[in-house]
Amino acid sequence: MEENSSVALLEHALGHRSTANVTASSCLEVICAWPVSGQYGPGTRFLYYILIISCVLVRKAQWLRAGCVSAVLVFSAVAALHAIVLATLHADGAVDLDIYGMFQLCAIGVLTGPVIFRLSEDFWSTPGRGVIFLWTVTLLAGLLSLVIEFMRVTATICPSDDPASISWATGGMFTYGSNCSTACTPEHGPISSLRLGPADNIYVVPVPTELSTGTTTLIAAGCCLTLLLLLVATFKILDTRLGFSGKFKLVLEIWGDLLILPIFTALMLAVLVKGEMNFWSLQMKYQTEAMQSIVGQWAPVVGTALAILGAICWKNEDS
Repeated sequence: MEENSSVALLEHALGHRSTANVTASSCLEVICAWPVSGQYGPGTRFLYYILIISCVLVRKAQWLRAGCVSAVLVFSAVAALHAIVLATLHADGAVDLDIYGMFQLCAIGVLTGPVIFRLSEDFWSTPGRGVIFLWTVTLLAGLLSLVIEFMRVTATICPSDDPASISWATGGMFTYGSNCSTACTPEHGPISSLRLGPADNIYVVPVPTELSTGTTTLIAAGCCLTLLLLLVATFKILDTRLGFSGKFKLVLEIWGDLLILPIFTALMLAVLVKGEMNFWSLQMKYQTEAMQSIVGQWAPVVGTALAILGAICWKNEDS
């Protein structure tokens, strides 16, 4: 009798645990968020990727490589400055999904920077090191700001009787327009000083799952460590402070070529692919400017192409 009661108690506990797991997994977590703005849309991102690839493919053409590298540095630096401003003017109770765009540009810039600098000796001259220093400090401050912003993201559970929760549980689709019993409207807030006027469209959306806030926080922190190491390499602290011998420095350079290029390239590709999967997910695509937008997405691509074409024509005339 006692054995039967123990078995029944165990079955009840397992059944209760299973029910709890199903309930927890079916809960819909949402955030009040501003959608990704056009400056981090697909046109800008694809242009950024093309410029990075061009930095490697055309590295023997110094005049063209310099333009591509400068554009890559400017793209990532502007995103870092945007992150600093966003963290400073933070609006409680809401998330600006531009943080994912800033993260994409900054993280890929950090991971490709050592590769580009390694392939180009121009940046190790005295003026070049100054550029690396300013760029590194800017991205370091930007990534630290992104770490703070991602840690501020707080999700809420949508009530189970809300239409959004019902459609999510039954068909995996989210009913946009539902506030899930949260205050999230342009009229009643939250309000951000960076999202005023026509850009104040704020919505309740499911929490992004392709690239979670915890993952982005860890990657951003790792990129900060990479930037600190880049600062050390920039000013050759290893040479002056530790007094390495010539043979040992040669070994460091050889291992640098063997490790930096493949490792950082693989990490960059991983962030790029996972980041794009996140941008094209259900949560991030809502109210985001599509690639078909002539002005918002194609303008920077066409402008850059015309600038490169003009540089080629100018080069041919000089030669």
